[in-house]
Amino acid sequence: MKSASMPILLALLMLVSSLSGCVFEEGGSGSDGEVLAVFNYTPSSNIRTDDVIVFDASSSMPSNGLTYRWDFDEDGAIDETGRSTEWSYETSGTKIIELTVSDGSKSNTLTKQLTIAEATAIPPTAEIAQYTDSEDCSDEDVDEDDDIVLWICEMDKSMTDRDISATTTVTLDASPSEPGDSSQYITEWNWDLDPSTDKDNDGDSENDVDFSGETVDWSNVEPGEYEVNLHVLNSAGMTDSDSIKVYVNYAGKWSDFEIGG
Repeated sequence: MKSASMPILLALLMLVSSLSGCVFEEGGSGSDGEVLAVFNYTPSSNIRTDDVIVFDASSSMPSNGLTYRWDFDEDGAIDETGRSTEWSYETSGTKIIELTVSDGSKSNTLTKQLTIAEATAIPPTAEIAQYTDSEDCSDEDVDEDDDIVLWICEMDKSMTDRDISATTTVTLDASPSEPGDSSQYITEWNWDLDPSTDKDNDGDSENDVDFSGETVDWSNVEPGEYEVNLHVLNSAGMTDSDSIKVYVNYAGKWSDFEIGG
């Protein structure tokens, strides 16, 4: 009997070991990832009372198996559920929106605020003043109506001066902007000097604030091509934006330049 039971016991041990390995691998592939609440809303600005706002949480992670709970009035109660939903506000002011997503074991919450304007509010008109140098470095007239075009002219450089390190100052002027109507006024002028980079990590690369003010001087600008964005906000909480290209050109002449012979 002893000799017969040993192979059976060994076979059972091998089978249990094999099955336990299968169970372990199956459990290891379960939901273990991050739960992240993400949402956007449309329209994203210039929202008035009674406007229908569409809230979309489809970018939340993971993409499947989540529940969505929306709180639109800061009372801690669930106002809506679902990956996307609609809401409107009867009163103006700053509103706080809270989204909580859960996979059943883990949850994550994202809070955003938006501004609701009165139904009669009118948005401002943002406009950047365009200008150019009157002449280039060859004394030719500069013909440009859309962009800011400037020249740096170094026409008497020595051969020992091999560096091109000249810079200039670009004046950014938003005085042509309009507030909306006679009862409103512009409260903020914000300038973004690099619309391709999201420096404040808010998901919008075109709204970073590098300068504030109706007219600002951007100093130490090297030769090159730039794009500048202007965002204005009026007293009714409405916004508008404008952009302009800035071209800083360089011309240099070395007075004692010679070709050896």
